[in-house]
Amino acid sequence: MVAPARSQGQPVAGDHASVMQAKEQRFRCSCPRTENACLNPDPKALWSLNLATWGEPMPAYLIADVKVTDDAWVPDYAARVHEIAAKHGGRYLSRSGHIDTLEGKPLGSTLVALIEFPSKEAARAFADDPEYAPFAEARKAGSVSNFHLIDDSDLAGSIPYLPKG
Repeated sequence: MVAPARSQGQPVAGDHASVMQAKEQRFRCSCPRTENACLNPDPKALWSLNLATWGEPMPAYLIADVKVTDDAWVPDYAARVHEIAAKHGGRYLSRSGHIDTLEGKPLGSTLVALIEFPSKEAARAFADDPEYAPFAEARKAGSVSNFHLIDDSDLAGSIPYLPKG
């Protein structure tokens, strides 16, 4: 049997030695002692294990950019939607109105939310959940909203702790 080709040093699914080597490389401590693997990897780094490298789903991040035009929907949405997201593995990293523009034109948003999901499929399941539908409709009626979904990859491929994307 011919072994499957590897792309850019990525381990092949089922190749235990390559998987372990990739994990060791991924969790090297960022302190000056980089020759030794860190014994206490950052839990967020552990969460970002992904399918492309060793068989686990790639995290996805929903970025909600919202400009509220009628705030009648906000109290119910704020009280309940995080529970619906949690049903799909979602975890709010931020839901803030403290938005500073460092570069470029301000968005004019009232709030920006960042929700981490275990995969893009989980994020889409949240967005399509019938329990979420009335909250989504109320938000859309009382705001100008843009929802973006990104994964945890590095398009340029030069950040060593992110999968090449």
